[in-house]
Amino acid sequence: GKKIEMEDTRKVEELENRIKQLEDKFKSSPLYSQSRIKRSIAVFGHNILGQMIFLIPFLIIILIFLGIISVFFSTNGFDQGW
Repeated sequence: GKKIEMEDTRKVEELENRIKQLEDKFKSSPLYSQSRIKRSIAVFGHNILGQMIFLIPFLIIILIFLGIISVFFSTNGFDQGW
């Protein structure tokens, strides 16, 4: 009946508003810019950030591992240089 139609139109309007909000977010991102330079710089920045997020934890793990390994091969234990 009439109640279902009003509910459907309300849902459609709500979804249209959400789509418009998403489109506005896309327009604000440099990844969707018309300029190739802006787009390429944005992709480059995302690439650098992704590499850092990926590499830093591995670097920490490797340094800890190397520290543990070096204790086994040192002759006088932990030398503070005094």
